[in-house]
Amino acid sequence: MDLAAIRSPAAATVFPAAEPAFPMTVSELVQLSRAMQTLASVADSLTNRGAFTGDDGRATAAGRRFEKIATAICDEYLEVMSELRDAKPRTEREREDRSCELLAYDLNCDQDPTDVALSAVRRAFPGRY
Repeated sequence: MDLAAIRSPAAATVFPAAEPAFPMTVSELVQLSRAMQTLASVADSLTNRGAFTGDDGRATAAGRRFEKIATAICDEYLEVMSELRDAKPRTEREREDRSCELLAYDLNCDQDPTDVALSAVRRAFPGRY
């Protein structure tokens, strides 16, 4: 798709204002969360590398705009992870994939890895630990 199509009035039909709510499967959410994590990492590295700062160390206009984009990506990533946390797996494979993805997400947070791992085990095996 070319940029002219995006800027045209017909773009509203290409990019509707709101997407219809279709529930995603656990497998789809896992794939989406991995893609969103990659996007969030790239956005974070570009924001932190100083590419969008002036000589005075402050964010340029492009930097402020990119920070808004990076924030939107991170917010969407958090939403996907919240949906994944609430999703009900249908198969053993989906349950394992969901657990692994949530554990990886939790380990990337600013939490103690031992607490995260113990919490994941307790969720996976309620009443055992």
